[in-house]
Amino acid sequence: MSYPLSPPEITSLQMYTGPGSGPMLAAASSWQGLASELGSAAASFSSVTGGLAWQGAAAQAMTSVATKYVQWLGAAATQAGGAASQANATAGIFEAAKAAVTHPAAVAINRQQLVQLVKTNLFGFNCPLIAEVEGIYEGMWAKNVGALAGYHSAASAVAAQLTPWAQALQSLPAAAQSAGGAIVANTKANVADASAANASDLARGSALSSRKITQAKQVLTGQEREAAAVSPAQRVVQAGRLVAEAGAIDAGTGVRVATRMAAVAPLSAAQAGDIVGGAGPLKSIEYEEFARAAAVNPLLQTGDGPGQTASAYNQAQLADTSRLAAYQTATTKQLTAQHLENARAALSGRQAEAAGIPSMDGLRTATREVAEAAALNVGTGAQVGLEKAFLAPTLLGADLDILGGGDELLYPEEYY
Repeated sequence: MSYPLSPPEITSLQMYTGPGSGPMLAAASSWQGLASELGSAAASFSSVTGGLAWQGAAAQAMTSVATKYVQWLGAAATQAGGAASQANATAGIFEAAKAAVTHPAAVAINRQQLVQLVKTNLFGFNCPLIAEVEGIYEGMWAKNVGALAGYHSAASAVAAQLTPWAQALQSLPAAAQSAGGAIVANTKANVADASAANASDLARGSALSSRKITQAKQVLTGQEREAAAVSPAQRVVQAGRLVAEAGAIDAGTGVRVATRMAAVAPLSAAQAGDIVGGAGPLKSIEYEEFARAAAVNPLLQTGDGPGQTASAYNQAQLADTSRLAAYQTATTKQLTAQHLENARAALSGRQAEAAGIPSMDGLRTATREVAEAAALNVGTGAQVGLEKAFLAPTLLGADLDILGGGDELLYPEEYY
């Protein structure tokens, strides 16, 4: 924690720039949606199994297995709801800390006043005023440190209240418990992929933004060849355009990075449903990123300006999202039908008891197959909803990069 040693120029600027509490609120909304989906699945599954009229030892065995699955769905719904509440609480803590921190403009005015007083301090007449301005500055420093210390303490307390998902999985039936390692591995892979993509985006965006700022300086000083032949007023306009493009790139990259990280947790949780259902995370259409980039690039090249380019990119991404949703939905329907057919076969197989009452093994198998089908539908439904929910902020960030002249930032670096 370096904020006690950082001046208010830095701490105030850090609190008032960047994505703010928006990504955390988006994550809270996604967690709440997932909690609602899981709760609905638990209620639906409980209603179906509770209406069965079978009696005897076989029915008791099936009820026991079904109850465990319903309990796990309920626990997962509670866990997701708790995550939503904690995310909302963290966003509120951030906003409170931001309001308590001195505004960057006030800090800048204070420093400007100090410089002016020092410049005009003839015969030491301004010493009392200089001391007063410095005292106000020290108060800003202390105020920021206090606000950030409170923010760190409160945010840490909220994070400590989160229950690890591994504990929520302890009551899962055996089939789901065996998928616990795959769920953890998938979540780690998602975090690693998002971190690597974010690091690449930030590095490339920062480099391009810095080049535009340097070019703006060259334009203003006449060092840039094309700018040397135009009037000073035109130079100012050109430099302003370059600075605006750099700002758009910084904002666009920041939005895309924040959105990507905010999506990791809810999407990983949704993919857990598919893993429990025995299908693995249904998150790709089995085509290479290079092919995707090659398909979109011609659209970008046909644009007559940044607006046309952004519109073409958005259409391509919407089409990709629709393809992915259709693939996930169709695959889930196929796998669900197979699970339900397996359940039907187990209930009417050779092990069926007299009077048409299935055996205990058949009931266990059928219950497991139905539970896996339910998990598949919950997981895929949550994934499709989350992918659509996070599409809008992702496109916003991409459009800002395009408007800043950073089309190449939208594709993996190795393709250039």
